Amino acid sequence: MGIVRKFKKLTLHLLATANILVVVALLVTGYAGHVSPASHPTFEVLALAFPIFLLLNLSYLLFWLVFHYKYALIPIAGFLLCASPLRHYCPINFGKKAPTGGIKVMSFNANDFHYFDAKELPNPAMDYICGSGADIICLQESNIYKNRRKLTEQMEGTYRYVAYEQNKHHERLAVLSKYPIVRHEMIPVNCKRNACAAFYLKMGADTLLVVNCHFQTSALSDKERDQFGDLVTRRSNHINEQSILNKLKTMGRRHAKQANGVMAYIKKHRTKNMSVLVCGDFNDPPVTYAHHVFAKEFVDCHTAASTGPGFTHHANGMLVRIDHIFCSSDWEPFGCEIGSKVEISDHYSISCTLKKRQKSKK
Repeated sequence: MGIVRKFKKLTLHLLATANILVVVALLVTGYAGHVSPASHPTFEVLALAFPIFLLLNLSYLLFWLVFHYKYALIPIAGFLLCASPLRHYCPINFGKKAPTGGIKVMSFNANDFHYFDAKELPNPAMDYICGSGADIICLQESNIYKNRRKLTEQMEGTYRYVAYEQNKHHERLAVLSKYPIVRHEMIPVNCKRNACAAFYLKMGADTLLVVNCHFQTSALSDKERDQFGDLVTRRSNHINEQSILNKLKTMGRRHAKQANGVMAYIKKHRTKNMSVLVCGDFNDPPVTYAHHVFAKEFVDCHTAASTGPGFTHHANGMLVRIDHIFCSSDWEPFGCEIGSKVEISDHYSISCTLKKRQKSKK
């Protein structure tokens, strides 16, 4: 009996040690986004691994609660120490219903309106966009290759103000608005295929700076995207790990430069009391560096007004939230939603209702 007791005690100690190592990994990956991958690209890959250790720590918590509840303090301590990245990745918000008098903002990567290979009208993606009820819509990959004239007429017929920016690589960004768009321009952020643009909207006496972003893609092939999950779970030995990791590091370096470039533009062109919205397909999930750059300056609408991880990308089995809406602190977000019920692109839309905060009386 003594041997069995000693074996059980040893096993518990080994499991507790392993749990401590998981907590350490959770902290490293959770805060890896605070380090710029421009100089340390490995941190981008570490940040992408955060949900793995999050699930492992959750598994340990459930295990300890069932078999030895005192050890549950280890995973609980891990969650508390990692509260900030945990909240960005999987926030919990209740009771914040969208108020009257706010504006609805939507961001959507439309995949050039041909995800479903529809040659005839009506176009489901355009119907979805024009029927969204949003006051401001930021579109990425908004080139229209089929029925261009009809779809453009539908879009411009629904929204009084529509503006486009397109780079030399034919990456087309669009903003659809119920408010006048007084000017717009490309933001130079050194994107080879993708782009970022600034749109200035007039809202009464105020100007709203809307930044529409589509950061560089990972350049992973469809085969490599399918293998990414296998790389994490080690389900297959036929994986070119080095190629995948190198591309992810390259993506991280580019995203760092692009995020810093957008922030530099905002700081240069934002006048006193100017409101700011930053929307788009960042190709980066929460807790990465690009997300951190904007989250420390602006309000992440999903973090502030939604519950759950909120995946916005669903192709190739890669369920991640890489589309984001950030707003300046003079806005309060409500009812942030992911349009996961309508699959008309490899992305789901993300939308949120914003209401101006009341200015404090001095």
